[in-house]
Amino acid sequence: MYQGPVFNYVLRMVGDRALAEDLTQEIFIRIYQGLPGFSLRCRFTTWLFQVAKNRVLDELRARERKPQVVVTLDDLPPLEVDDPEGDAELLVLGWGSSLGTIRAGAWRIREAGGKVATAHLRHLNPFPPNTNEVVRRYPKVLVPEMNLGQLASLIRARFLVDARSFTKVQGVPIFAEELEHAIQEMLDG
Repeated sequence: MYQGPVFNYVLRMVGDRALAEDLTQEIFIRIYQGLPGFSLRCRFTTWLFQVAKNRVLDELRARERKPQVVVTLDDLPPLEVDDPEGDAELLVLGWGSSLGTIRAGAWRIREAGGKVATAHLRHLNPFPPNTNEVVRRYPKVLVPEMNLGQLASLIRARFLVDARSFTKVQGVPIFAEELEHAIQEMLDG
């Protein structure tokens, strides 16, 4: 009795027959589960269509949050490495707001004669196509992050390299001097 009208209502809102069938089933399950709380002060059809509307809106909002464009490896530029001499012992790999700090820390180390390369990820999912080649080129990899080391964990898991994490979770940025000391420790050790 109510299935046809609810299905048509949902179909008009989502425009996909298979999705409308699934949502209609979910709506009737919710109605069945919510029957003990149904108030006789309102009409059943009013309540039914309010539940249907809420479920469809939830689905449409969820679809809006999903990425609309699929990025393939062919679309991504390669990961660029700053390694002036081409013989660095350490790669400092960053992402996000760490770019300036990494450049400054690496510059300080290079001025003191240290051999350090830098790279900055602009895409994390998927990683640039040459990320594996880049991180495997260097004997040591340092990943400065202002979190608990999630990128270093991803790099270790995905590319099977011993990427070391330098983290700071204090609500303030990593300073170039702090990173300089971390880089020097890795180069010395």
